[in-house]
Amino acid sequence: MNNIQPHQLGCYKQAVKALGEEQATIELRKVLETNPEWLDTHEKDVWDSFSFDDSPQGYDFWDGVCDDAVMCEDKEVDLQFNTLREITNKLCTIIYDNEEEFLSKFCKFDATDLAEVSFNDTYVKVVYISYEGEHICDSVDLGEFEKWCGGLL
Repeated sequence: MNNIQPHQLGCYKQAVKALGEEQATIELRKVLETNPEWLDTHEKDVWDSFSFDDSPQGYDFWDGVCDDAVMCEDKEVDLQFNTLREITNKLCTIIYDNEEEFLSKFCKFDATDLAEVSFNDTYVKVVYISYEGEHICDSVDLGEFEKWCGGLL
């Protein structure tokens, strides 16, 4: 017989997300004890790891595990998105709370108001309004922005 343990399976982490560590270990051990020949030990997705119909738990059980694992992964993405949104909101708050200083440091023309701020991996995009009423689009080097922003934290 094969000496593979449940934690050595590629799909173990995904099963743990859906079932928890203890239950995932129990359920995957049942699969291993039944017929390890039809188990893909390297596949990370439970869905493609083995035949659900031939497992002791059956298709419906493992289909539910896959659904739960996807929901857990979606929640992780939502948490990361919410964290990114919180960071972006905090940076915008710093900018708008210090708008006059921001405009005087980074805007190339005299400006009355900051109209828009957005971020990417290399710069901060700003749109500001000149005294003549024109909307001017400009960018601020992300490193320079980080230095300025860091001094305000």
